[in-house]
Amino acid sequence: MPRLTSFNSASRPIVDKNDRVVAVLVSKLQDPGYTASCKRVEALMGREGGAAKFTVQDTVHKRGLFPAVNAGITHGQGGGSPVNLKSDHAETLNRLLQDVDVQRLASAADSGFASWAPELYKHYHERLSRLWASHPNLHRNFSRSVYPTAAFNFGPRVRTYQHRDHLNCPYGWCAVQALGNFNPKEGGHLILWELKLVVEFPAHSLILLPSAAVTHSNTAVKESETRFSFTQYCPGALFRYIDNGMMTDKDLRQKDKTLYEGRMLERQTRWSKCVELLPTLKSLGIAPA
Repeated sequence: MPRLTSFNSASRPIVDKNDRVVAVLVSKLQDPGYTASCKRVEALMGREGGAAKFTVQDTVHKRGLFPAVNAGITHGQGGGSPVNLKSDHAETLNRLLQDVDVQRLASAADSGFASWAPELYKHYHERLSRLWASHPNLHRNFSRSVYPTAAFNFGPRVRTYQHRDHLNCPYGWCAVQALGNFNPKEGGHLILWELKLVVEFPAHSLILLPSAAVTHSNTAVKESETRFSFTQYCPGALFRYIDNGMMTDKDLRQKDKTLYEGRMLERQTRWSKCVELLPTLKSLGIAPA
């Protein structure tokens, strides 16, 4: 049976049998200024979501029946290089991305990632820095966040279906921040299916998790309540492109077949090598429970 867990004052690492940290429930910042920022973002997303003219494509998707809009960059849509995501809601996204409170939430998630998984964060930072340098046409969502892509889930009562984000970096961590006004004892729980965990996930909470590898969903909140979420992530195809020397597999094969074959051999052991980037309790100086 799933186990119910909760957190508020202290972070809760989720570990495997070898005490390797696979996800982290990051404690809520005990900072009135941060709480005020979260509340302003909730109000902003409520206004923007209420004013936007969402399409069926925006509101009916594999994650659930709620408006969701993505911003940042992506790759793997048939083009030869990464591109800026296009949206019918560009003005809405610009207002959100330029908002100082949204930027503060993004920076807080970035800091949590860097603190809890320094080697994995370095892996992201080094590769994506090369991408930004070689492709100045690509737009960064936030100057103080390593993540290249984000999703605004408008609600007003976001409830996600059971899903995995299979296009995200499979060994990487996504940052999910809950927002809104709801009772976390009665709804809005985060479910991590393979881990058999049901987590009380209050507004203003952050989880870092491998969303491509772990099936997840959340429970509904009451009709009188609100729940939004803000997610940052990295498409896995970006790292393949960067590691190929800013080329697709097809282009690399045509340009240098020997190097291409070497890359294919490396991928046979990539998962095990990349999992080593995840922290252990020992590396974090935490005693096993």
